[in-house]
Order: sequence, then structure tokens, then C-alpha cells
Amino acid sequence: MLFRYACIAFVMLMTLGALPCRAEPFVYQGRLDASGQAATGRFDFQFEYYGTPTGGIVALTFEALDVQVTDGLFAVELPEPPTLQRRWLEISVRPHGAPVAYTALTPRSFIGAAPVATTSLDQPWISTASGLTYGDGDEIVLLNRTNRIGNEFFGVGADTSGFGGMYISTTSEDGEPFYGYSAGGGINAFHYFDGETGRMRLTIAGREAVNVDSSGNTVILGTIQADSFEFSSPEPDVVSVPPAAFRPANQVSFVPYVAGGTAASAYVNQPTSLAVLVAPVSLPDGATVTELTSTMTDLDSGRQLVTQLARISRTGGGQNMALVSTGTAEVGTYLTKTDDSILVGREVVDNVNYSYEIWVNPSFGSNGWPGNSNLAVNHVQVTYTLERAR
Repeated sequence: MLFRYACIAFVMLMTLGALPCRAEPFVYQGRLDASGQAATGRFDFQFEYYGTPTGGIVALTFEALDVQVTDGLFAVELPEPPTLQRRWLEISVRPHGAPVAYTALTPRSFIGAAPVATTSLDQPWISTASGLTYGDGDEIVLLNRTNRIGNEFFGVGADTSGFGGMYISTTSEDGEPFYGYSAGGGINAFHYFDGETGRMRLTIAGREAVNVDSSGNTVILGTIQADSFEFSSPEPDVVSVPPAAFRPANQVSFVPYVAGGTAASAYVNQPTSLAVLVAPVSLPDGATVTELTSTMTDLDSGRQLVTQLARISRTGGGQNMALVSTGTAEVGTYLTKTDDSILVGREVVDNVNYSYEIWVNPSFGSNGWPGNSNLAVNHVQVTYTLERAR
């Protein structure tokens, strides 16, 4: 029986990959004639892959047994061709189950793979040693969407109401995945995640500008300039007034205060008609005063000391006002008193229209301060909060 065949068509099933022509199993379709007539029946086929049209060494052999041939037509799924620059297929056939050798059909069939291209044939993708390039800088590349946003030239879309984004990753946990910015071909700026330290860093013109740790703490390496700053919650702070800051308020000539003695604090040696010790205090404009704390020595059972935060009008006119005060009610050394009953509506510091002072005076007794350390101010502290940077 004389066999003859003709290749009608074959389809290679391809997958997209990094290499062109990466084939997988494919379907081979052909026509088989027996003694000049279209063959019908069941046949065994042997397929051998060669790298040359004649001769050579078999690279792979595959048998397809009991194949149905009808009116000369048959189809066989063949395995993935071996890795060869060019491939030829030699086909041999025999009636199914016949105890005879295969009859080789000639010539060998050239396998011309039709791959699914890794780059589009009608777009300006260019394959290089390092990857793929696209266009000349004027084209727009959009992935998973068709609408352009603003002046973008590259965009990625996500059909979701939740998170939609893109990761830049490294294989090492200590890697440094980055996103960069370039104008004119130079490396102008980039931000990256420092896997070793767990910090997000921003570098501009070769110098680190900002870094943020995993707790959200931010370090800015440079000068901060802005119209305003706001805290998410007010920050408490204090201003301390030492005893050395106090002076008598109503005498031109007096013996200066004494820092030391029994109380180791501020008092004067000239008690006649002395009513008040005064110390200026500087508070941030816009701060909210919350409390006044004073430490005093009161060893005189006939007098009591009172400490006040006073607001002084810059225009005069009787606008002086004590906003909050503390006082002694017992005899002792280093008596610490706190008052947080600040006058409502007056607690916000207004340095445009007012200045502020600490007043300390004896509340009882006709002779003012005694000329010793029986009454003394040791320390005064004003506590406030501020909702913007100082």
C-alpha cells in the first residue's frame, strides 16, 4: 500500500512570554492518501522532530496510535516542539495494529510557528537588552482604562471601589524599592522605602529631605516654611518665672531683693509701704492659659501671700485685671498652690493689646512686707496650651 500525505493546516497554541515563539502542544491537521485514494480508517502515526530538512538526528519522537482518518483528513495533537532554531517534522504511518513497520512519508514538513507576539506589531514597541521601550515620548500608555486624566502619559486603572494601585517590589526584605522623577534626563528626585530601617525617604537633588518611620514620626531635614501650622490636638507648655525676676512695683529707691537667706528666694529688705513684687512674663500670642502654680514661703502668721497673673492694657484706662491667682492659707516653707479657674473669655493671650505680669503681694497687715525672709516667692509657673507651632 502506497501512502501519500499533504499538510492542510496546523495551529500552534502559544502563551505570552518573555521569549518569542515559546510554543506549547499544538494541533497538526493533514491529508492522507492510500494508493492514490483518500484514506479512511484507523491508523497509527509516528512523528519525529528534526533540526534539518533531511538527515540529522531525531530530537523528539511521538506516536499517535489508532487515529481516525476520514476521507483522508486527520488531526493529531502533538507535543511542544524541542528547542531548535528551525524544526522539521518527519511523519510515518501504518494501518492500526498491523504487524508491519512504519512507512515514512516524504518530504519532511517544516513547522513554521505562528507565535503570539510579546510586542504589538502595529505599535512602536522596541525590544532591547534591558526590556521594552515604547514610542518617542509623545505617546500615551494606559493600562486597564481608556480615559486620560489631566496631562498624564502613563496611567493604570482599577475597576474597584476599594484600593487600586501598583507595588514596586524587591526580592530582599532589605531592598529599596523607589519611584523617581526626572526633568531633562537628570536624577532630580525620588522617594523610596528603606527596607533595612523601615523608613520612607524622600531625596531631592541628591540630599535627603524627609523621612517617616513606621509609627508616622516625620523628620524634616531642612527649613520649614508655611503660612501656618496646626496641631491635631493642643500642646501643653509652661513658662517659669524665677524669684530673681521680681522687683518692687511702687518704690523708686529700695534695697534690692535678696536671693538667699532662710527662704532662698525673693524678698526685700525695706518693708515700709511695699505692697507688690512684680515680674514680667512672656506668653505666646494665641496661647490659652490653663493654670497658675506658685511656690511661696509664708512664715508670718499675720500675713498671707497672693500670686496673680495680671493682664495689662497697652492703652491704660483701668484695664489691668488679675486673670488667675493663688494664695497661702497656712504657715509654712515652700507652699505650692495651683489655680486653674482662669477668667472665661480672658484666657487667650493677646499680645497685640495687652502685656502680662506676675504680681506677688501680702494680703493682710498694714506694714507691707516684713524686712526678712518670713514672706518670699520661690517660683511661679504659668501653664498654657497652643494649637499652632510656636
